[in-house]
Amino acid sequence: MKFISWKKVESWKCISCGMCCHSYDIILEKNEYKKMCKMFGNEIFNYNKYPIKYFLKRRTNGSCIFQNISEGKSKCNIHQIKPIICKIFPFFILSSYNKKLSFLYRKKRYNIYLERKCKGIKLGNPSNEFIYETLPEIINISLNPILK
Repeated sequence: MKFISWKKVESWKCISCGMCCHSYDIILEKNEYKKMCKMFGNEIFNYNKYPIKYFLKRRTNGSCIFQNISEGKSKCNIHQIKPIICKIFPFFILSSYNKKLSFLYRKKRYNIYLERKCKGIKLGNPSNEFIYETLPEIINISLNPILK
């Protein structure tokens, strides 16, 4: 993955291209794994033994097993319960701290990066909408994964 700082992004909007459902491993949090296992059984997962990590399986074409393409747009068949990593993609909040690149929100600093390959990214100086709406929403979702 190639990351870009939020400071170089004018705006972002999901265009339902499906690249995120096709190109990246969908790693599950422990609670997500348990919930999905109850709903769908164990056969929808792949896992690593050391350290234990659960992933959603992929189809033979590489796409997520829950990705659905309809009228040229990618849709998630489990949208209401999709994993946190899917909810916040292409954003990543990293633990490494760089004050110069950080984003201040509710008296805390966050280092926010985006996957450069996402087609919904528009490069440039961050717009007011991106700063005051998009970034806070992403932080809130990452801190409270049960939010939509």
